[in-house]
Amino acid sequence: MKVAVIAKWTILPGKQTEAVTAINALAEKVKAAESGTLVYLPHEVNIESYNNPVPYDGEIVFYEVYQDQDAFDVHLYGPNGKDNPSGPFTDFLKQYSHLFLCNKNDGKPYMHVEALHLLSGFIREEKPHDV
Repeated sequence: MKVAVIAKWTILPGKQTEAVTAINALAEKVKAAESGTLVYLPHEVNIESYNNPVPYDGEIVFYEVYQDQDAFDVHLYGPNGKDNPSGPFTDFLKQYSHLFLCNKNDGKPYMHVEALHLLSGFIREEKPHDV
C-alpha cells in the first residue's frame, strides 16, 4: 500500500535562500537515490495568496508519496535502516537542521506531519509550472 504524507517545516528568518537551495538539492538526491519515492514535491507557501489560516512566513510544505512503508522507511533512515541511518534525508538533517525551527528536546526540525489516505483523483502527466 502506498504511503502519502504532507510535512510542514518552518525556515528561520534570514535563512530562506540557503534553506531553499538545500531543499532543492535534497529533492534531486532523493530522486537519484530512492526509487521507491514516487512523488517528492517541496513547496514554499505563497504568503501573498489566499490562505486560511494564515501560514507562518517561511513555511515549507512537502507532498510525498512512497511505493510502500519500506520505501518510506528508506527515505527516513536510508538503506541501512534505523539502526545505522544514512541517506539523502538523514544527511540533510545533519547538515541543514540549523536553518529550520527546531524541537528544543532533540534539536531536530519541528515537523508537522500528516499521513494521508487516498480517496480518489488523478495525476496529469504534464510538467508542473514553475518547477
